[in-house]
Amino acid sequence: MDIIPIAGMLFSLLMVLVIGGLILLFPISRRLGKFLEIRIDERMEWDTLPKDAFNELMDVVEELQSEVARLGERQRFVERLLEPGAVEPDSAQGASGADRIGGDSAVGDPD
Repeated sequence: MDIIPIAGMLFSLLMVLVIGGLILLFPISRRLGKFLEIRIDERMEWDTLPKDAFNELMDVVEELQSEVARLGERQRFVERLLEPGAVEPDSAQGASGADRIGGDSAVGDPD
């Protein structure tokens, strides 16, 4: 049996299937594209905020950023105090906490 007529027949059959598939799937793909475009447009409408709501959110974000910065500074201060060999702020100034407050340095000693 000769393979050339079978190859020709398979090639013709494949071409018919490809062209038929394109003809059938083209309208479906266009419809699907329009549907997805509508869905994206609807989602974008929900994603956009009014100007005043956007400004309010930006103010809240700025407040949060400043609060985080303050907390970070406090954390760094506490970490410096807790480092081994760190100098306490009171001893660096030469006064104890009781002296600053106005009390006696010897707590519990009656005069």
